[in-house]
Amino acid sequence: MSGQPLPGVTALLVEPHQEFAATLEKNVELLGCAVGGIATSAMEAIEIVAQRPIDLVFIDESVGGPDLSFLISQLSARGLPYIFIAGDSRDRAGRLEPAIHRKATPDRIADGMKQALSKAPPRTWPASKWEG
Repeated sequence: MSGQPLPGVTALLVEPHQEFAATLEKNVELLGCAVGGIATSAMEAIEIVAQRPIDLVFIDESVGGPDLSFLISQLSARGLPYIFIAGDSRDRAGRLEPAIHRKATPDRIADGMKQALSKAPPRTWPASKWEG
């Protein structure tokens, strides 16, 4: 693997499909990151973000509707970067930015994480500071 490890980064995975969540979790951990939780819905993700120190959020493209808009607004208010996981890069990925393909290699995942984290404002924990 040519991508540099990202130790100390804690990611939240918002993925309703267990098999895809397991694959993404494995790839994120290969990069030296921790997985701070796996949510199956936008509302569950909001609860996790309020309770745990999360640095980055992966969001599956199938998590949609008004709850997705609310999740994005909550992440933005907290200064938390996010990356969409797209299954069909020709169809959805162009509309959901930033995005990586569901079958991305660990190197591509690392590149996406670095890009997202580089745009995020500096933050400190605890979560209560970030609650709206």
